[in-house]
Amino acid sequence: MSRANPARKRRVWPWILAAVLAVAAAVIGYYAVRVWSVVEETREMVTQIQDTGDFGEIKEEEVVMTYPEFKGDYINLLVVGIDHDESDPDRTYGSAENAKTDLILYIHYNIKDNKIAVLQIPRDCYVGDIMSNYRINSIFAEGENKQSHITNLAKYVNDAFGLPVDAFVSLDMAAFKEIVDVFGGIDIYLPEDIYIFDDNGNETLFASAGHGRFNGADAEIVVRARKQFAQGDVQRLVLQRYVYAAMFEMITNATMENMYRHILPIVSWRVKSDMDFNTMLSLCGRLLELEGEDVYFVRVPGGPVTVNGNSVYGVNAANLVPILNEHFIIAGSPELTAEQLTIPTGWDYPLGEIIDKGSYLSSQLDEMAAAEESEGN
Repeated sequence: MSRANPARKRRVWPWILAAVLAVAAAVIGYYAVRVWSVVEETREMVTQIQDTGDFGEIKEEEVVMTYPEFKGDYINLLVVGIDHDESDPDRTYGSAENAKTDLILYIHYNIKDNKIAVLQIPRDCYVGDIMSNYRINSIFAEGENKQSHITNLAKYVNDAFGLPVDAFVSLDMAAFKEIVDVFGGIDIYLPEDIYIFDDNGNETLFASAGHGRFNGADAEIVVRARKQFAQGDVQRLVLQRYVYAAMFEMITNATMENMYRHILPIVSWRVKSDMDFNTMLSLCGRLLELEGEDVYFVRVPGGPVTVNGNSVYGVNAANLVPILNEHFIIAGSPELTAEQLTIPTGWDYPLGEIIDKGSYLSSQLDEMAAAEESEGN
């Protein structure tokens, strides 16, 4: 399953792992060989991450995981961004029962070859009337398992996409905002203008295309931007790849002291994961060796459709299967067929189907660097 990439090699972490897992793991690895007391302090913070509460844990007896013969060489993670009612300025983060997973990333990490493939799953994926809003982002909260909400989503990913899930990482939007503010803001390259809308649908220019510096609250607006796009949910995922690249630039320019003293405490408070301490530690060295050409992003193919008056995202399983087999199924494992996937499919797309060719995160970094050089001339 080789992939050619002409982009210039650059060191890179996917922002979601950099902000959530790699920061914690890197700090652990950095200090573990130096000061035992720091290890213990770090262990306490990681223990707080592992206190998953009603998020629950992914257990082998409930969820399909990576085949035993491949464990150690591969790990498949479900990374979710937890959000609540965005119209409520006093959102209470951390409650699983009223949370929506408005960011869903499936991460296939080939530890052996140190390569990562990330499947962006649109939050509006149509799942049928099993959910009140017909969308995949409600399965976490509304599924039948109230003691382990993450199990609801992991099981659906098993069945709908035919993919194993070994562990999860979750964070809320407050974590993203707080991390940005700790760094004094973030420089984001915008490929197009971003608009905000009032209650009457009137638009106002929020940020012009090009480079800009954003505080946490404004960066959240960029991450959420979708109303201006005809194919909002999908085009937001495109925009978010530039945010991932900006997070990489911000975090890799930070000192280890800054990450330990400021970032890890935020992560320990805002992040949940059922990975154990040793797993995080063992992944640390490998994550730090990642290059841009080793991190691949692709979106689930499909397009906007309307079902019972609801605008949702209809998945094209026939076009999804080749992507899964090439990038997310371990070589030597049985390949998937469209018939094995249970997600609703077979749509006519009035606005056309969206088939993402995928990209490496380094391509966003290269585009950002080229644009910055052009702006400076």
